Amino acid sequence: QCGNRKNFFKIAYFNGKYHPYIGPFPSILYIPFVYLFGSSFSQRVLTILIFILSFFAVFKISRKFSLSVNDSIMMALFFLFGTVYLYVSAVNITTLQIQSIATGLLILALLEYFTKRRFLLIGLILSAAIATRITLIFSSIFFILSILGTDINRANKIKFVLILIFPIIVTLSLLSIYNFQRFGDIFETGYKYNLSFSATPNHLAAEKYGLFSINHALINIYFFLLKGPELLTNSTDDLTIKPPFLKVNPLGMGILFTSPLFVYLFLLNIRKKYVLSTLLTSALLFLPSLLYFGVGNAQFGYRYALDFYPLLLILLLIVFEKIKLPILAKLLILYSIVFNSYFLYSVWDIYPFYLSD
Repeated sequence: QCGNRKNFFKIAYFNGKYHPYIGPFPSILYIPFVYLFGSSFSQRVLTILIFILSFFAVFKISRKFSLSVNDSIMMALFFLFGTVYLYVSAVNITTLQIQSIATGLLILALLEYFTKRRFLLIGLILSAAIATRITLIFSSIFFILSILGTDINRANKIKFVLILIFPIIVTLSLLSIYNFQRFGDIFETGYKYNLSFSATPNHLAAEKYGLFSINHALINIYFFLLKGPELLTNSTDDLTIKPPFLKVNPLGMGILFTSPLFVYLFLLNIRKKYVLSTLLTSALLFLPSLLYFGVGNAQFGYRYALDFYPLLLILLLIVFEKIKLPILAKLLILYSIVFNSYFLYSVWDIYPFYLSD
């Protein structure tokens, strides 16, 4: 498979051997399905399943924040179809679908917390998410802070935190052994030896400043917040605009264009329950992407933000808690769904209802 170009750029090369640099959990998850249905079993099946589960999870979480049935459906539609979550779930690229699985797992962990609160199960789900995308280790902060902030005695708080983090500690220990066996370093996942590194946009900056540096922060902020769609021109020599007039930059697009509903976060009451813990956790989850040299590539939106989008969703639900979604919010949701759906494949110059010359 290493000779297949599609798979070749999803591996790391170290000491004469090829290794996957993505987390091991999705591969483990696929094993029983491949055993039952053979190697032709499509990775998209599980991604679609998790996508559907995420819809019901967001709906149920929204109901826990006292949103009406209709408004809860709207919020579920927004999160699945009005954010970059749609892109990573719909496009059949392994590295994208890894993010889809990781995001879905975090949503399921949040559902468990806001419903039955079985902390061992939350810890197991978070462990699977961490073993999918290591940056999600910071997501555990939200759950730990939420437990510590509950109105129960100190002994139970400590007990619940220990139950929560036990499977996470076990998972991190196994991942450390896994990394050491492959790369001789418990912290090395293989990204540094990624065969596509030299073809990655901004790789020269990585060679100059390192994989993680404050020097990469501004470009990440730009693509996360501000980068808009571009005019679709005939050529570099012919700057006349052609239908359908707009395209997305494959390096990403800002949240203000893909998911403007998040502007309602400016209405947050900082003193409300869960707000501070959610903001802190979101900041920690954003930090690795903020300092990372790669803004992403062949993407619609800023896909690294999916690490903390589920927590931003919680903040939105706090804003809309116990009130009907404003008309403006519904219009922004409708805009996001239409905008994201229409331009989803424009990275590859594919547009619905339009045939190129």
